[in-house]
Amino acid sequence: MTEAKYTEKSIQESLKWFISSPKYRIENLYVFNWESDLLFLTPAGYWYEIEVKISRGDFFNDAKKTVGSRSKAQFLSNPDTQAPNYFYYAAPERLISLEEVPSHAGLIEVDGRKWKVIKPAPKLRGKIEVPPSKLVDKFYYNWCNEISNHRKTKKDIKKVEARYSDVERTIKYESARLVNNEKYRAIEAYRRACPYYDIASWHCSKEGRNSSRCGWCDE
Repeated sequence: MTEAKYTEKSIQESLKWFISSPKYRIENLYVFNWESDLLFLTPAGYWYEIEVKISRGDFFNDAKKTVGSRSKAQFLSNPDTQAPNYFYYAAPERLISLEEVPSHAGLIEVDGRKWKVIKPAPKLRGKIEVPPSKLVDKFYYNWCNEISNHRKTKKDIKKVEARYSDVERTIKYESARLVNNEKYRAIEAYRRACPYYDIASWHCSKEGRNSSRCGWCDE
């Protein structure tokens, strides 16, 4: 049940103010050597990375990731590499135990819109400088991807609207057809019950004429 309750987006939203007044708050961007689920840069110049996990399998697969010839854990732990100053895992309550959290990482538990630091992340390195030009390039490509995704979403919405528009037309057509059929059955039942109407010849003895409808009795 826990895994089905949360998504990466919902946890990112819950941790929106993990750093109260950041210089940057970034989602799903390659600032370092991998895509970060959530990054904060403080006004003092420290980077906080939060890796979101919504399943235990996803958490254990993270330990298998590599950066060049080293594991991601080794890369993060090395103070001479360009990586975040603090690294956290964020997961739903009780998904990850304290014993399973690596020494280089902290743990945040999320409960709906609330969150709690279960294990503070150790400081992995001193301040690092990411060249502004590098950040600008990354922000630009992230912006391009967002625009592309937005356009794709708009196209998908139009497809869904067109599909349901066809369904709506079909429903209206079928409803009208059913109403007309019921109306026809009611008229036929009325004709059969009328003592003056011969349904085989469409002849009304009361009016003395052939007719597909009964004008006198309708009134």
